[in-house]
Amino acid sequence: MDGRIITQSLAILDYLENAYPATPLLSQDPLDRASVWAVCQMIACDTHPLNNLKALKYLQQRLNIGDDDKQAWYAHWIHENFAPLEKLLQKTAGNCCFGDTPTLPTVC
Repeated sequence: MDGRIITQSLAILDYLENAYPATPLLSQDPLDRASVWAVCQMIACDTHPLNNLKALKYLQQRLNIGDDDKQAWYAHWIHENFAPLEKLLQKTAGNCCFGDTPTLPTVC
């Protein structure tokens, strides 16, 4: 990448999709593509931030939340985010998130 660094998972996935068109991670069908991007955003925007060490440290250090309460907070939001994701993927999943071929959410 000519010494350039790409950060953020969705930007990296977009780069891979465009740099390696022989192995696409997106369907050519616009509705399928939108569904795949929606799942990626559910993962990257709704779920990944919960794993952010800065946020977890803030809960403990700034808000004085103990480890048990931090874990309860984390478990609550993981469940809130995964429940609709799992429901959606029940309709589309095979061996991967969308059928049997890896797509963006499989690697997101």
